[in-house]
Amino acid sequence: FSFPSGHSCAVMSVAFVYAFNYPTLSTSLLLLAALVGWSRVRLGVHYPGDVLAGQAIALATGIVVLGLW
Repeated sequence: FSFPSGHSCAVMSVAFVYAFNYPTLSTSLLLLAALVGWSRVRLGVHYPGDVLAGQAIALATGIVVLGLW
């Protein structure tokens, strides 16, 4: 039930959209999203693959949506 990580997906999707709209904040936002993913693994509620899959889904969806926008 942990695949993919919903928390990692949600935070990466928000960070990606904001990073696209505010490029000066992009590094900080994407780093924060990565740290949330790391925290999921560190707490033992997800495997690294769960987190990476959630983040990949968020990035792929964001790229598609921005491409259609």
